[in-house]
Amino acid sequence: MDIKNIFTEKGIKATKNRLLITAYVFNSSKAVSLHDMHQIFINQMDRATVYRTLDFLAKNSILKKIANSKGINLFTINSEINAQFKCNTCDSIELLPEIPEEYKNILKNKNIKNFNITVEGTCSECE
Repeated sequence: MDIKNIFTEKGIKATKNRLLITAYVFNSSKAVSLHDMHQIFINQMDRATVYRTLDFLAKNSILKKIANSKGINLFTINSEINAQFKCNTCDSIELLPEIPEEYKNILKNKNIKNFNITVEGTCSECE
């Protein structure tokens, strides 16, 4: 998926910082925190810029903001159907693969407001 097209479709300016952060989150298999993102882009932007960019992307439905049990906001891809694994020990959130096309076809003509699947347990790093 071309990241720039996401911005074009929404009529949003694709700034360098927005593109950097969006590309990183889209290529990550886990939800990321403000702290994680600041550490990754520490040489390109300050913490406030990372925060404002993440907040902007969440408000414009490019990213999804998820609060973990410690109240820390994590950011992930915003898709119609979100499936994720949440570790009850370290609070990490890992994205699961897309649901099968067969499920999407069954739900296609339904008026669904929200579709989230969260599987909870202990990740391999915490076992």
